Amino acid sequence: MILSSKTKVKVIISILVILFIAIGGSWAYYKYYVKTPQYAMKAVAESIKEHDWQKFNRYVDVDGVVNSISDPLLTGVIEAQGPVPDSTKEVINDFINMFKSPITTSLKNGIQHYVETGNWNIAEDSKDQQGALIDPNLILEQTGVADIKLLDMGDVKTTDNDQVATGELKVQQEGIDKTFVLKITLKQQADGYWKVVSIDNFKDFISFIKQARKAQMQAYLTATDKIYDQYAKVEADNESKVSGILAAGTLGDDKTRQELSDAINKEVIPQLQSFKEALNKVKVPNSAKTLQHLRLQILDNKITYYQSYSQWLMSKDINQLRTATDSLDKAETMQGDADALVKRIKFQME
Repeated sequence: MILSSKTKVKVIISILVILFIAIGGSWAYYKYYVKTPQYAMKAVAESIKEHDWQKFNRYVDVDGVVNSISDPLLTGVIEAQGPVPDSTKEVINDFINMFKSPITTSLKNGIQHYVETGNWNIAEDSKDQQGALIDPNLILEQTGVADIKLLDMGDVKTTDNDQVATGELKVQQEGIDKTFVLKITLKQQADGYWKVVSIDNFKDFISFIKQARKAQMQAYLTATDKIYDQYAKVEADNESKVSGILAAGTLGDDKTRQELSDAINKEVIPQLQSFKEALNKVKVPNSAKTLQHLRLQILDNKITYYQSYSQWLMSKDINQLRTATDSLDKAETMQGDADALVKRIKFQME
């Protein structure tokens, strides 16, 4: 098809207009949009997803962000140990000042590690002013930071000051399976680009984590207390039955030993196993895993005690009796540890 000269001119003009619009749009994008707080927030989210530390560092004032969260972080560690009386506030401030420098360094390393790898594990311990080692991962775990996952970017708004803006980051704290919106401040830099300079509600985040963990722990304790109350009645009945068998005979009598063995194998051990199964079905929050593990070990040792004791009743093998005694001792020692841990947990929940 042969185009007329007039048509050719129109086609060329149309192409030039399209190119101009495309070039103009690209120019406007790079000239204006990249120098907006909205773009900075978008770039931060992208840098985390892409594990691009250089990009993240361009749009985040890491020092400023760390300074905005270090005090709430350390305060959260202290408050996680239990109620803080007013008389110790001065001591707490001294504690914060002592640990702030190494924790700040650890947080910077942790943020970079998180951006680059997607997790908060920090390889090296920090040191306080006296040279004592500090485990930064323990602090991150206690305050809920270690389980943070970025979900989405919220609204970005400029303030009355055109060089300051506010934004939101929606995060999920996987340990409690709940979401939280972090409020952040952005400031325009000398080159026109914007940077995130602080997280403004990190204290609220720490409090949010504390209350959610408290609710989880309370639910766990309530559920397990009910199971223990039910088993306490069964245990009392079993002890009464065993006492009755012994009162009616003697351990030197084969009939008595058989009756004891039957009672243990047919009633006591199955009930302990049923108790363990019920305990295993309870939803266990991260903060209760140590206690749950200890409780299950106690039950395992009790089951071993009764199994070995029953075997001794029939075989009269002293080694079976020693195994039974050792298992019972372990169970009693662990029970003391578990009771102490429960007291500590309840104190921390006050």
